[in-house]
Amino acid sequence: MKKICFFISSINQAGGTGRVCTNIANKLSQSGYEVTILSMYGKIPFFELSPAITVVAAFNKKYNFKLFLPYTIFRLRRKITTINPDILINVDSALFLYSLISGLGVRFKNVVWEHFNFNVTLNSKVRVVSRRLAALFSDAIVTLTHTDKNNWEKNLNCKAPIFIINNPNSFNVPTVNNKNRRPIVLSVGRLDPIKGFDRLLDAWQLVKNSTDANWELNIVGSGYIKEELLNQIEQLNLNASVKLLPETTDVEKYYKTAGIYCLTSITEGFPMALLEAQSFGLPMVSYDCETGPSEIINNENGILVKNGDKHALANALIYLIENKGARLMMGEKSFQNSFNYSIDVIIKNWISLFEIHLL
Repeated sequence: MKKICFFISSINQAGGTGRVCTNIANKLSQSGYEVTILSMYGKIPFFELSPAITVVAAFNKKYNFKLFLPYTIFRLRRKITTINPDILINVDSALFLYSLISGLGVRFKNVVWEHFNFNVTLNSKVRVVSRRLAALFSDAIVTLTHTDKNNWEKNLNCKAPIFIINNPNSFNVPTVNNKNRRPIVLSVGRLDPIKGFDRLLDAWQLVKNSTDANWELNIVGSGYIKEELLNQIEQLNLNASVKLLPETTDVEKYYKTAGIYCLTSITEGFPMALLEAQSFGLPMVSYDCETGPSEIINNENGILVKNGDKHALANALIYLIENKGARLMMGEKSFQNSFNYSIDVIIKNWISLFEIHLL
């Protein structure tokens, strides 16, 4: 039985990266691989993890790992040596620096799974250095989109092969029940500036000023800019039509009852929220940010508008709010398109990577 180890910053945090890592790990475990999650800190999974998967935490809580780099490397090396994986997958390019040094002399294939788009570093020097090292010394790099693969090849001296593997749907929804739909525009994600919820609120004010339709906006997520968003809602006089709802492991209840999904991120890697919205047959409106939305949304399943154009975004929302037929038609196309990203389809690409190129 081949051993696969996913190396992640923390398994106990919500978010698209944690969800997709959990889903891929579960499916690989079901497919006959021995799977371990190596979490830099935290041992309790936020999302449901197969009991067959072992979780190993290098630390019990978060530290400044760069400040205590020698000790961090020492702890990680002990864990990696004990796990003894055939393949280690860094669930963030920034982790490659740690796994490269910790794994010196230990025989395993070291893979970088990039979840951000190449132009996003989050002001992390470690991520910049790790990407340069990964381009030279990793055994494979996995990007989520064609655009990001091109960015890696254009900007770095890539000796490592690069493979494109899309994220899978988080949910397996056999049918869609439109009878439960309510007049709600839904947006899901952590409350962080990069997700652009302030931009969504600006556009939503235009929507409410332009239509009498009794629709509301639900934003589901938690994060450090919650108070800023609440203040913006107050200033824009949107209290009656906007709800901020906390993150949850039962997010599907919101997808099942919403009527439209909207994404206003400044940038993305490959937005899990759009894949999830498709699974539940939701028509989508999104800014054409880099990267991901343009590879998911076409003219049939949603409306893509210029990044940052709040008037175009508001007009797209108004069009779908006022045209039930268009909503239902685009929702049906979304649902059909979701099968292209099913876990059964995506896992074949991972297994092909392992068996053909790495093992």
